Amino acid sequence: MASKIKHVLLVLVILVIAAFLRFYALNEFPPGLYPDEAVNATDALRALEKEDLQAYYPNNNGREGLFMNLLAFSFQIFGVNIVALRMVPALIGLLTILGAYLLGRETIGRNGGLIFSALMAVSYWHLNFSRVGFRAILVPLILVFSFYFLFKSYRLLKNGSGKEKVALKTSREKAKTKIARLAQKIYNLYSLKDKSGKNKTNVKAGWTLALLAGLIFGIGFHTYLAFRIAPAIVVVFFFLIWLTKFKNRLELKKMVLIPLAFFALGSFLTASPIAYHFWENPEHLGSRQGDNSISVLDPKNNQGNLVLAVSKTFLQTFSQFFYKGDANWRHNLPPNSQLFPPVALLFLAGLVYFFFKVLAGFIKTGQSVFQNKKVKIKESEFVKFGTLLAWFFIMLAPAFLTVEGLPHALRSIGSLPAAYLISSIPLVILLRKNCFPSKLKKKLRIYSAGLAKTLVFSVLLLALIYNSINYFIIWGESPEAAHAFEKRLVNIGKYLAGSKKDGQYLIVNQDSKTIATGFPVSLETISFFNYGKNERVVCLLPWELEKIKVQENMEIIIQKTDPRLIEELEKRYSLRAVTVPDEKFPEVNFTVLR
Repeated sequence: MASKIKHVLLVLVILVIAAFLRFYALNEFPPGLYPDEAVNATDALRALEKEDLQAYYPNNNGREGLFMNLLAFSFQIFGVNIVALRMVPALIGLLTILGAYLLGRETIGRNGGLIFSALMAVSYWHLNFSRVGFRAILVPLILVFSFYFLFKSYRLLKNGSGKEKVALKTSREKAKTKIARLAQKIYNLYSLKDKSGKNKTNVKAGWTLALLAGLIFGIGFHTYLAFRIAPAIVVVFFFLIWLTKFKNRLELKKMVLIPLAFFALGSFLTASPIAYHFWENPEHLGSRQGDNSISVLDPKNNQGNLVLAVSKTFLQTFSQFFYKGDANWRHNLPPNSQLFPPVALLFLAGLVYFFFKVLAGFIKTGQSVFQNKKVKIKESEFVKFGTLLAWFFIMLAPAFLTVEGLPHALRSIGSLPAAYLISSIPLVILLRKNCFPSKLKKKLRIYSAGLAKTLVFSVLLLALIYNSINYFIIWGESPEAAHAFEKRLVNIGKYLAGSKKDGQYLIVNQDSKTIATGFPVSLETISFFNYGKNERVVCLLPWELEKIKVQENMEIIIQKTDPRLIEELEKRYSLRAVTVPDEKFPEVNFTVLR
C-alpha cells in the first residue's frame, strides 16, 4: 500500500510540474501572437457569432476544425483574451502527459510510465507547442491515448486461456436471412466462453478497449494534416500480432480480425463528420488545398532523383534529435537539438535496443512459422517494441516528405511521444535490480538501487532546469522570439483597442496569404486583440489610399513600417509620423501618422 501511495504521489508531482510549465505566464510567453494562431482564434469567434461550429475551416490553407471548436468553447467560458486562447493547447499538453504515463506503464512498466511522462513533462519540444495556438498539439494527445487502449486491449486478449470456444446456441433455422446470420455470428464471437461455460470477460474487455481506441483514433483526423499517415502504425501493430498467431485461426480471429473490426468501426464513427465534409468538398482533401509545392515527391523539388532527395530530407529530419534542431524561432530555440543532449544519448541507446529486440523477434517468428522450429518468442515485447519503432519513423514522414524548412519540429510532432518513450527504456533498465550480473556487481561494487535512482533523478532534474531556462529566460526574453511571434501586430491591436478616436485608418501592408476576409492573414492578430472593442477603425490595403477621408484628429496606423508609404501619406494628408515604442522589445515598434 505504501508503495502504491508513493507511486501515485510521484505521478501527481510530475503532473504538477507539467501544469506549472504549461500554464505559467501564458499572457507573456510566447511574447506575441503569430497570425496562424490568430486566424484559428478569429475563425472560432466567427463560428461562435454564427452559431456554426465546423468540421473544417477553409481559411489559411484549410484546417481541420476540432482545435478551433475547442477555442470557441474556451472563449465562451473565459472571454476573448490571449490566456483563454493559450489555455487550450496548455490543457491538451497536460492531458498528453497523463496519457504518456498510462502508455509508458502499459508498454515498459510502472517505472517506465513515470520516466516517460517526466521526460515529456520537461521536454522543451512539447512545452513549446503546449503554449502555442497550433492545432498540431492534438496529435500527440490522440496517439498516446489511442495506443494506450490498443496495447491494453492486446494484453487482455493475449492473457486469455487460449481454450475458448464459440458458443453456437442459435441454429440457422432461427436466423434465416443473411443479415440475421451475420448479426448472430458477431454476437457469438463476442460471447466467447471457456470450457466451464463462463464468459471470458478479458476477451470482451479487450474488444471493447479496441473499440474505444478506435473512437479516440478517429478523432485524430479532426486535428492536423500529418495525422493522416498514422493508420500505417495501426497496420504495423496488427501485422505483428498476425505474424505471431499465423497458424492459429481462433487466435487470429480473437486477436486480429475482431479487434481490428472494432477499432475500424470506432475510427469510422468519430472520423465520419470530416470524412463527409471531404466527400462533399474534395478540393479540401489535398495538402494545402492542392498546393503541393513543398512535397519532395514533386519532380520540381526532387530534380528527377527521388531516392537521393528523400534520403537527404530524412537525414535532415532525423538529425534534429542530436544535432541542429528546427531553425524556426516559433518552433525551437535555434540551433539547439530537439532533445536535451543527455536525453538524445538515451534515445540513441534506446533506438539500438529497440531495433535489435524487434530484429530478434522477426528472426524467431520466421523460424517458428516457416521452419516449424520450437523457438521461445517474447510476443508482447516483439509487438510493442515493433509498433513503437514503426510509430517513430512513420510519424517523421510528414516532415521528411517535404523540402521546406527542414528540420521541421511541427510537422514531425507525431514522432515526439515515440522518441521520448524510446529514450526512457535505458533508464528503466538501469532501475532494474538485475541490471548487471550478480558476479559483476560483487566484483565492482558500484551498482545499487540508490545509485540508479540518483542517476535517473539527475537526468530529469537537469532536463527540467536546462529546458526551463532555455524557454522562459533565453528564448522568452529574446527579440527573435518577439519578432517570430509578431509582437508588433499585438501592439497595434492593443493600441487600437484602447483608442477612442474617430477617423482611424489601418493600412494593411504586410504581405501574407489572403484569406476569406479579403485581407492578408497578418491582419488577424490585430483583429483578435481589437475584437469587440474599437469597431470604428477602417482597414485599407496600400492601393486603397483614396478611400481615406480627411478630418480633424485623423490618425493612420501603418501595419508594417514602409518609408515610401509613410512619405506619400505625409505629403498627401500633411501628417507627421510618430513611432510607438515597445518598452521591452524596440525591434517591434510601429508607426502612426497624426
